[in-house]
Amino acid sequence: MKQSFSSYDEPLGPHSSRYFGDGYKNVGREFTRLSLSRSNQEGAEHAGRARLTYPSGWSSKAGGELVPHVSSVDTVMLAAALCDAAVVRSRQLSPAESARSWVRHATVRAGAAPHEDLADIPVVAQVVGASDTTESEIETTFKFQVGPLSGSLSIVHPPGVGAQSEPGSDEFGGLAEIFGPAPHYYLNGLVNHTLTASELTIDETGTRITGQHRITPGQVGGYSGAESAYSYSSSPIDSVVGAAQSSQILLYHLDSLTRANSNTLWMRKLEFITAGPHRPIEDTFEGILEIRRASIIDRGGSRWRSADIQIKAFNGVTGSCLLAHQLPE
Repeated sequence: MKQSFSSYDEPLGPHSSRYFGDGYKNVGREFTRLSLSRSNQEGAEHAGRARLTYPSGWSSKAGGELVPHVSSVDTVMLAAALCDAAVVRSRQLSPAESARSWVRHATVRAGAAPHEDLADIPVVAQVVGASDTTESEIETTFKFQVGPLSGSLSIVHPPGVGAQSEPGSDEFGGLAEIFGPAPHYYLNGLVNHTLTASELTIDETGTRITGQHRITPGQVGGYSGAESAYSYSSSPIDSVVGAAQSSQILLYHLDSLTRANSNTLWMRKLEFITAGPHRPIEDTFEGILEIRRASIIDRGGSRWRSADIQIKAFNGVTGSCLLAHQLPE
């Protein structure tokens, strides 16, 4: 039978105590140093060290506060910021050109264990390809590593000064030395979006969830870097946060669980594709997710639920995520 909810909070609990509610917004993210190649050609390597600051109460359950770790959201934000800095520096983009850049595609694969050392996280990215998408845009694709999490990211941007293959690299103390004093949009601006949902409905099969979503921007303007020209658009991070909460509802329904009696949900893989940078948020939009495959596996003597979930629609963003959590005994 169908099951409906009026909001994410109804089945998952108060957003103030959930990571994908308010928790991810309150994390401090910064680069403490950067080493950027002067080349923007295939093989160019860029690196940085990042720091995450998780506040108390970032995610709580009945058993107490959870141990913070590098999340998929952190990974996308840090990887996007490093790749953005690499493009801006090597192509000498102006602030206006940088603001029009946008992330088209990304994948994330989790490591074998959560990364809990948040004071000094290695972040590296290497150019694996670049191609013209239009006369005025180029798409550069990177492979990256954020701690033990790996993936790929494609950013579409103006050509700037064009192809550069100058040897060597330059050192920076942080993003402000590249973008100026304005906060970086991917690291600081996207967390000011507020995502809410209504009319959340699980269908009769228990494998599909739909809902009406609204995104309200906080501070508009005053940011630098990729997508900062599109303050009134939804972001891939909004989609990841929405997909994570919708997926939690689906999986808890599948095994008749509540968040209170469930274990931590791990996002083992993530992929998203954006249709373009303009994803208007003036009106509500429908989000649709479906379970493609689900199974129960034995891991270390415990039963785990694994599910491959497709993000079929989320305001111009599609993709998939592979999730797993340990089932109660």
